[in-house]
Amino acid sequence: MKKFQTIILLLSSILILCLLTGCQESEDFSRSSDAEPTAKSLLVSTETGDAEIKAGAEVVKTAPVSESTQAVGKPMIEVINPVIDFGKLSPKDKVTGEFKFKNSGTGTLKITTIKSSCGCAVINRAKMKKVYEPGESGSFKITYTGGTKPGPAVRNVTIFSNAANKPTFICRIKARIVAAVSTEPKQFNISLRAENGGIGPLKLKSTDGEAFKIINFLSTRNAIRADFDPNTEAQEFVLQPEVDITKFTDKMLRGTIDITLSHPKAKSLRVSFTAKPLWVTSPPQYILMEAKYGTVTQRNLLIKSNYGEKVEVESVNSEKKLIKVVSQKQDGNSVRMEVEIKTPPIEEKPPQRIRDILKITLKTGDILNINCVVYFSKKEAHKGK
Repeated sequence: MKKFQTIILLLSSILILCLLTGCQESEDFSRSSDAEPTAKSLLVSTETGDAEIKAGAEVVKTAPVSESTQAVGKPMIEVINPVIDFGKLSPKDKVTGEFKFKNSGTGTLKITTIKSSCGCAVINRAKMKKVYEPGESGSFKITYTGGTKPGPAVRNVTIFSNAANKPTFICRIKARIVAAVSTEPKQFNISLRAENGGIGPLKLKSTDGEAFKIINFLSTRNAIRADFDPNTEAQEFVLQPEVDITKFTDKMLRGTIDITLSHPKAKSLRVSFTAKPLWVTSPPQYILMEAKYGTVTQRNLLIKSNYGEKVEVESVNSEKKLIKVVSQKQDGNSVRMEVEIKTPPIEEKPPQRIRDILKITLKTGDILNINCVVYFSKKEAHKGK
């Protein structure tokens, strides 16, 4: 019996040992099947973004690679000639230029639109594409019409796109507008005390070598005139303007000379003229704000000449007797005065504003008018109601 138990125990031990050995072998196989084999390779598809494991002919796809780990292409715009300088142009000259650009990035460049800052620059998009692949070049033409005002001109042309570097790329057009016919001088300064206004000849000259005729000569109020032969054609004219001083008054001290020509690029010219008044008053007028009824306000007045002449006062008068000169003294060629402005007493229906004019007559016969306006406060106006 004891021998039989020993045999049973021995067999049980052998059985347990066999079971343990089998479990160990199964565990090692499982690990071997899960481990990365050396014969297999891990690849990432550039087309799908999926990770693939290839083992012989067998392909096993894994989870997609996240977008953050993928390389994203960026379009970049590079303008070869961002500035076009047309140089010297005559007024209304029409010229054409071309802007060239390139997609120097790694993504697709898409041109949204192109705009100019002025209607004088017209963009030609007829042969222009909207989409440009990496490394691809493009261009567009622009037609610029020169302005009529002489001097430098700058206009912007903006390219709007999805470029990562400059989505709004500003190009520039430059030119210098030169008058087809120049004038010398460009402005006349008239002297009211000098013979013929103190001005000299007026020279007209073609700057492009084109001969022209003078068709008409006209000035403001015919204050300046000049003789010319409308049948004569030349590249240069020298006119002798004649000034009518009697046309110049306090209300007409400036104007223009308009000359009509036959030049194809200069149909007309304008020369301005201005004159200083004979006499100057400081201040030129009196304005009283928030005034009170029945009060007196003190003010000063200076009268001087623009031509170095001595001021001599003949008489002083106030239309409504609101303004009174209380003192007057000579200061070199000028005259200084002390003035009183007296407002009337309050009435049953007082005015909110009154006007008066101080008239100063000089010994030369000239009359200087100095306006005076008095505004009463609303509180003062209500007192009389």
